[in-house]
Amino acid sequence: GGVWSPAMASGTGVFDPGVDAGVVYTYTVTGVAPCSNAFATVGVTVNPIEDPTFNYSTGSYCQNDPDPTAVIAGTGGGTFTSSPAGLSINGGTGMIDVSVSTAGTYGILYTTPGTCFDTLTVFITINTCASPPVAGFSSTDSTLCIGDCIDFTDLSTGSPTGYTWYFFGAATVTSNTQNPATICYNSAGTFDVALVVTNGAGQDSLFMAGFITVNADPTVVANATNSVVCAGDQVTLTGSGASSYLWDNGVSDGISFSPSATTNYTVTGTDVNGCSNTDVILVTVNPLPIITASNDTSICASELAYLMANGGANYTWDNGLGNGQSQTVSPSVTTTYTVTGDDANGCISTDDVVVTIDNSTCFNIPNVFSPNGDGKNDTWILRGIEQFPNASITIFNRWGGEMYNVTGYTEPWDGTYNGTDSPSATYYYIIDLGDGQEPINGTVNIIR
Repeated sequence: GGVWSPAMASGTGVFDPGVDAGVVYTYTVTGVAPCSNAFATVGVTVNPIEDPTFNYSTGSYCQNDPDPTAVIAGTGGGTFTSSPAGLSINGGTGMIDVSVSTAGTYGILYTTPGTCFDTLTVFITINTCASPPVAGFSSTDSTLCIGDCIDFTDLSTGSPTGYTWYFFGAATVTSNTQNPATICYNSAGTFDVALVVTNGAGQDSLFMAGFITVNADPTVVANATNSVVCAGDQVTLTGSGASSYLWDNGVSDGISFSPSATTNYTVTGTDVNGCSNTDVILVTVNPLPIITASNDTSICASELAYLMANGGANYTWDNGLGNGQSQTVSPSVTTTYTVTGDDANGCISTDDVVVTIDNSTCFNIPNVFSPNGDGKNDTWILRGIEQFPNASITIFNRWGGEMYNVTGYTEPWDGTYNGTDSPSATYYYIIDLGDGQEPINGTVNIIR
């Protein structure tokens, strides 16, 4: 039943703070009779209500947006809550991480700070949108030799639908296939590779600088101890300029062999990088000359034999005979003579001549001689008698008279008897060779 001052609506002490927000009021209530002298005073502060407005970029987002934070920026001091659960939101700043939030539609409630708070709700949608691809690739090798070819494999993620490859320094410069094969490099150097991949959501690229290294091939040289040889000579082939060597035609590097014919030999040299190259060397094999010496012959002791060689350019004989195409020999025993002949290529060959001493067929008794002093057939020469030093020779006239008798026929009979010329006639002889054989009988005629 008191009275309020200043007056309030209906005298009840109820007022509308919205009318006087921000004003401080002092109210006094006075009692009525019989308590009119009683009163009380109260102070009332009317606070303003906070503005709940805030900013946000859009109402729809993709989980793979390039800037998935800072979706909402509050006007300061309030708090943010979301409904339903599944949204990654910072309650103090309103920052949302779209990439880790569950797709769906969310209500964002913003509550202003202070005693007289207010709220505002906005709605956002997080969609599962298509992602741009992420480029990636590999190759079967990245360190090559000149002429090598490799394959590339696409390792991109995000379901790309288009591919553009760039092979710098390769024979194939570009390709639009997903997995290019047989990409060849024909020059030494370091080369880049790039891949651009696309799909409906965008594109991505990967550039690999110096991804491919192409090593130069070694400079391989084929060497021979002698590239022009004679048949039967030994040759050693070696390679240089690399680390290991492989020859064709069954040849081993550094191992001597005898080539059978003129042949091209190819060596493949490989260096420490596994790169290889080849070289070829021609080994010419000249045939040996066909040296032909005289036929083997038989002579009597002290007789002469004539040796001859053909088929070469120069000739050398053994047994101290020296050089020359022909030689004259008179061996005392059976002897083998070897001649070595060479040709214009310096190739040599040999042949042999055997001179046999066969005295068994050399002893000869002539049945006539003419001691007339003309120097021809003046004595009775018994060929080969010198091989019978103990031989005895006796000569008789037709009456049986002994005309000549000697042991060891060192001087041939000159047809005389006691220093007197014997007349032309037939004479008889008995020759005992002194070797155990039966004596030899016969006749010899003197013709003057």
